[in-house]
Amino acid sequence: IARQPALTVFGANSSGKTSFIQRFLGIGNILPSGIGPVTARIVELTYAPGNQACFRVYKTIEKLLIEHE
Repeated sequence: IARQPALTVFGANSSGKTSFIQRFLGIGNILPSGIGPVTARIVELTYAPGNQACFRVYKTIEKLLIEHE
């Protein structure tokens, strides 16, 4: 099974991280954004064809790690 590439994006509040991700992936404005720490959590996006696509938002790194066990 081929591994899919992984990309981590981080930076200061309101530095354009969410805008970068949305433009890079060409997904439009589906992620929450605004002034301040609007998306101050882990957001995991994975590829799936058409109607199977989804994204997950984790409140803590612990919840992400538990799900991936």
